Amino acid sequence: MHFSAGDLALIYSLLGGWLVSFVLAFLNPCLICSLNISGRSQFTHFLVWAIYVGSGLALFLGGLNGKSEAWAIPVLGVPIFAISHFIALLWIRRERSD
Repeated sequence: MHFSAGDLALIYSLLGGWLVSFVLAFLNPCLICSLNISGRSQFTHFLVWAIYVGSGLALFLGGLNGKSEAWAIPVLGVPIFAISHFIALLWIRRERSD
């Protein structure tokens, strides 16, 4: 099987995004706990974290079963969601440290 340069770029981008989001799935809870924010805000951030971790687990454990095109949303959305949440947490940390 031969892949074009565009196909390889897409494959490597998706794999890299999933690798980064896997690492952030372990890093984000630590960052949430270290932030000096209210308990309600921490709960909200843990809920957001649980949504993308749960979506990733459902995708990998076959929760969608490939019956529809709905698999494309978590494949692309979970890494974007995890990275965006990490950026938001860093922004909150920076705002609180000033």
